[in-house]
Amino acid sequence: MNLGGMNRAQTGRLIAEAAVLIGLACLVVATGYSIRESLVSRNIATGFGFLAQDTGWDVSAALLAHSPRDTYARTFLIGLLNTLALSLATIIVATVLGVLIALVRQLQNPLLSWLIGGYVTILRNVPLIVQIFFWYGATQGLPNTRKAFELSGGVFLSNRGLYLPSVKLGWPEYAMLAVLVVSIVISLIWRHRPRRLASGLALVAVAVWLVGPALFDLPPLAVDWPRRAGLNFAGGMSLQPELVAVLTALVVYNTAFIAEIVRTGVQSVPLGQIQAAQNIGLRQSRIFYKIILPQAVRVMVLPLINQYSNITKATALAMVVGFTDLFSVSVTSINHTGQALEIVLLMTMLYFAINATISLVGNTYAYFDRRRWKR
Repeated sequence: MNLGGMNRAQTGRLIAEAAVLIGLACLVVATGYSIRESLVSRNIATGFGFLAQDTGWDVSAALLAHSPRDTYARTFLIGLLNTLALSLATIIVATVLGVLIALVRQLQNPLLSWLIGGYVTILRNVPLIVQIFFWYGATQGLPNTRKAFELSGGVFLSNRGLYLPSVKLGWPEYAMLAVLVVSIVISLIWRHRPRRLASGLALVAVAVWLVGPALFDLPPLAVDWPRRAGLNFAGGMSLQPELVAVLTALVVYNTAFIAEIVRTGVQSVPLGQIQAAQNIGLRQSRIFYKIILPQAVRVMVLPLINQYSNITKATALAMVVGFTDLFSVSVTSINHTGQALEIVLLMTMLYFAINATISLVGNTYAYFDRRRWKR
């Protein structure tokens, strides 16, 4: 038998692969049917109709307004937004600190290298959940609001959380931020003319933000500062002690990993290129931005993508100290509805979508970076 010119071995492999796929499909269908029959026999509802029902319970922290009358769909959205906010904040802060620590470690200072090496070694080998409990205990030991630590810039820290100044943003500010984000993405992916275009867009956005209130009769940018008001604070924005503990633990833990990724990328640049640049009289800053950084980024991209995905998945540990995230909402919803299969499937799809997006962005950057180096 010859299918389209294939030999007997190729035909056999094709038949075997088709048989395996058919077998897996039958197994999935049989498992799903068995689960459905088991749920029906126990009078447990199936399907995603519960998402339109009221939860009857409230969440401890939310970026959107929430009440017990809200539906499960809105509650899942709140948990998703909390997970995204916690992940994004951790990625930004840990990346900045990791780059700084890695660069400082490159300095020829034995004491600094020893201290940073100890920090990286200890933090990478202590389980994250232990660090979360440690920082949560530290937040509980902070003074009350009357004796709260007053940090610079109108920032207060107490056992009720971290109080920060807040900015009321309107559509001009959001438009400016959107243009800045687009400009940064264009600058990272493309060079030459697109990069100059991105710089021009960024300048236009800043100019509109500065002169917008005068030209369009818009209210100026207002900053709301936190202030003591009796036994609590008024104004500004507050971060729960649980959020402060989880965010601190995630940042401290992942900074150690990112610092090692960055250090590995920097050390991958051939020493001969650096010495040649020094011999022709290039400044150290120019050597870093023109020679070291472009080559180091190529080595760092894929490990950083993996680390960012790990950060997103690690946010599920926030539940142990009572912070409401996607995992916490899912567990609570299972306890109230009993529809574990649907909720686990929904949670899995949402986590997959987040990490797939991170991988897509990182791989896109890596693709365009490889194309630049081939030119």
